[in-house]
Amino acid sequence: MNLIPEPARPLYVQVNSGTSSIYGDAFGILYTIVDDTGAAVTFGAGDYANLTGTSGTGIYTLDEGAHAGSYSVSYLTGLNLTGPDATDYILNPFSSAGSHTVDPRTISVNASGTLSKTYDGTTSLPAGAESMLSFNNLATGDTGITVTISFGRL
Repeated sequence: MNLIPEPARPLYVQVNSGTSSIYGDAFGILYTIVDDTGAAVTFGAGDYANLTGTSGTGIYTLDEGAHAGSYSVSYLTGLNLTGPDATDYILNPFSSAGSHTVDPRTISVNASGTLSKTYDGTTSLPAGAESMLSFNNLATGDTGITVTISFGRL
């Protein structure tokens, strides 16, 4: 009789490359569960007949609020396997990272009424102009919009 339980067998979370999102939106990072050779695991078949999928929310090396740019992304924690044999396995980060691009968010600035400024050598907005401006399509939590008016000769 063997009283020592067998250690959990590792499977890996491989972050898929080539995903993208717009700044301020959910990342939508996709992943594949793979074995130690990098081959995709097929739930419900073969050695994995008693695994049915994953649950939970993955936490990755890309933080919410990341600015526009290209990132190398790895899985950290947060996912669980499901099915009768789920406790026989442990999920780990895969050895190579995936890639994700955060695209810039387009915003628009609208002015109600007429903005006018007599040239005074500065680029500041006329007094009271801030209340005439509205911004559309800002990401949740974004503040600190700065508007600069530039003057020059034609």
